[in-house]
Parts: sequence; structure tokens; C-alpha cells
Amino acid sequence: MMQILIQALIGWDQDKQEGKNGIFGIPLAFCCTTEEQGRKTLHGHLSIWIKMFNKLRKLLYHADISVKKKAQEELTAYIESIMCASYGDVTIPHACQEVSANPNIILTPASKQSLRDMHHEDHCAEAKGVVGTCSQCSMTFTTKDIINNALNSWRNMATHSNRHISSFPIPQHCMDIFAMRHMYDMYTSTSTPCHPISKHCCLQHNKEARQCILNLRFNEHDWEHRMSCFKKGCECRFCFPTSQQICTSILVDESKPLNFYEFTASPTQVCSFLALPKRQLSDLFLNNHNEVSSSIFSCNTNVQIGDDGHMYYVTLYESKGNQKEETRAYLNVSNALSRCLHRQMANTSDSTEATPDFVEGLSRVLSGIQAHMSSSIISPPLAHLLVCQDSRFTFSHDFSYLLVSQIEGHLDGKSIHFKPRNCKNKYGKKKYWPDSTVYDIVHHPKNWKKCVLMTS
Repeated sequence: MMQILIQALIGWDQDKQEGKNGIFGIPLAFCCTTEEQGRKTLHGHLSIWIKMFNKLRKLLYHADISVKKKAQEELTAYIESIMCASYGDVTIPHACQEVSANPNIILTPASKQSLRDMHHEDHCAEAKGVVGTCSQCSMTFTTKDIINNALNSWRNMATHSNRHISSFPIPQHCMDIFAMRHMYDMYTSTSTPCHPISKHCCLQHNKEARQCILNLRFNEHDWEHRMSCFKKGCECRFCFPTSQQICTSILVDESKPLNFYEFTASPTQVCSFLALPKRQLSDLFLNNHNEVSSSIFSCNTNVQIGDDGHMYYVTLYESKGNQKEETRAYLNVSNALSRCLHRQMANTSDSTEATPDFVEGLSRVLSGIQAHMSSSIISPPLAHLLVCQDSRFTFSHDFSYLLVSQIEGHLDGKSIHFKPRNCKNKYGKKKYWPDSTVYDIVHHPKNWKKCVLMTS
């Protein structure tokens, strides 16, 4: 699956080590780290370098106001092409008690303080995910309520009146099937009569409805949160819920500029920026996702851009240890077995019978096995991945050794260690030159496109 993503969607040719136009643009390089999630499924964290992106980013800090404005417009258009944080223009009809008809109501948004409370581990249960209230009957709505009402509206407008339609909301198991069969159903014209989703077949080929179901299943952040949301503190580390955005905007943090170092130029100052995609009231708990990859693979995607923290987040996975989580089940079984053997030995020692040698020997063997294996436990899916590709890291380019001390010395203008070399020209005259790996990078030919420096 990751090979399909890298080759077909990102557009990277691993054999030629070069990129072509993909869903994010023309890639120059990438790195992918595969992580296991609770000894179950695997998921990847990718950093992708896109052609011309750095140039566009530098123009955000241009002295000319017109150039800066044009750069922001182009970057905004690029962000809208690669990430989405909206279910689309969904209608919100409901059986309002104060109005006889069923108009498309206008919800009164929740207060900023209420949205702020939903971030908190303790206060989120009090708010109950309510993001809006009916201006007529004061009925409250969560984001899931809004989407379910939209699905109900599409169901009522469906032309398949000769088919049986079960009541709404759609059961969770049918939602799962809808989401997992997303791409298959989009390219078929009929559904199997005995299939569980056949009762909701009026939505089977409704592209808008199926996209909403897909995002609701995989890209919607639950208002109740999860334990992992608060492992960094008492507030959701993913900052959900967010706020409404009339249009996509870019917030540049010019208060904390960072030095950006290059080998062939003096350091330049850049600022991190935050991309805020367009969001409506129904989208406050929706991930910044890529519609193409989510639709093809029927899975959760999360696209981030602009913040220097993203690079640290991804690269930290290269040295992240999961052994505490991975060894928990193994150690629980080992400790339980050890206690059982100790009880058996204690009961045997109280009796007149001699302690069986195999119990003592087995205890020592198991203790040795536990001590040897408890530091290298991995899940079966990750074990299979390691067998197939030898590593949980995938890089676009091959690696060559480069001493960090040489890089630091060159950037600081200091003398660096090198080996003196000499060679003869065609006239037999010797020429001496310093040989250092850092010079290979600094003085590489301009047309040498396959040279990429990747550091964390």
C-alpha cells in the first residue's frame, strides 16, 4: 500500500530516484517512518519536499508588499489543492418544533468559551460536543448531528423509492462498510441485495453523501476525545475543536524568526506559518486531510504544512521507543507464569516431597528468556514489514556518510579536517587538493539533482 502511495500518488520513481507531478506537486525527496499502533495496525509519517515550495515560502517574507501578497495567494491556492477540512456545503434540516415547515435552519454557533472548554479533559464532557443551537427551537447539534441530518436529507430526496430504506441514523456497522467500500461502490452500478448496506442503497452512488460518510468514519475527531489526546497535558494536543474559517487563510508568526542554514549561502531568517483551511460549523472536529488519498485507501489522513514543529514531530519517530507499550502484554504473561511457578515451588517445599528439579530449572530458563527478549518486542504487523523491507524507514535517496563535525565547522567558518590528495593532469603536473565529504556537498555540480541533504 505504501508503495502505491509513493509511486502512484506522491509521484516518486524509486529506481530513478526522481519525482514527477503527484497529488502534492513534484517531489524532490521524502522520508517515511512506519509506526505500530497498539500492536495492531501500522501507520506512516511522511515528510515530503516539494519543488519550488521553499522559493514560494521565502517570498512570504519579501520586502515588496505586492510580491508578498502574490506569494500568499499562490500558497493559499496550493494549500486548498492538497488539504481539506470540510464536509462540503451540507444542509441542516430538522423537524423544528417552532416551525411547521422544514426549512434549512441557521444554527447559532457555540460561544468561544464553550469551544475552548471542549479542549479540556474534564470540561469536554460538560459541553457534550454541542457546536450550534437552532435559532427557532433551541435544539442543540453536534457535528455528527449535522452530518446525520444532511444524510437524512439526501435519503429523502433519493429517487430509489421502490427500495426499502431503514431508519436513520445509519447503524455503525453499516457506516463502517460504507466507508471501507468507498472506492469499490463508486465504480459499480448495483449493490448486492443481501449486503448489509443494501437497505441504504439510495446513498450508495451519491458522491457527496459517501464522501461525508467516509470522513465521518475516518477523519472526524470524537468530541469525547481519547486517552492519547491528553498524554501531553490536560488539553487535547490536536487542538480540537477548531474555529470556523470563512476562507482559507495563512497566519505567519513573525515574532519568532528562525535561522535557515544552507551550505552555499549565509543563513536566512524564516518564520513558521499556520495554514487554516476553510471550515464551517459542521467541520470543527474534522482533520486537515487529503481527499484523494483518503478516498483511495479508505483511511485517515492528516496533512500539515508550514510549522517547523512538524519536522521535529516526524523525525522524532526515527528514535522513538515503543517498548514500554509493546512489552506490557508480554511481561504480564511472564510475571503471571513466574508467580504460578513460585506458588508451586512454595507448596512443594512445605510438603515432605523434594522440590522437582524441572520447576527450578524452568523458572531460571524463563527468567533468562524474559531478560533477553523483553527489550525487543514488536507487533506481528511490524515484524512482517521488517522481513519484507528490512527497516521501518523508507527514504527517497541512498545515503552516504557525512561527519557532523565537518558540517558544523564549515557553517561556523572554521578549519575542518581533510585528507590531502594529488593527481596529475595530462601534462604530468601534480595538483594538490583537500578531500572532505563536506566539500563534495558544497561544491557539487548545479545539475546534480540527486544530492539531497536530510538532517534532523
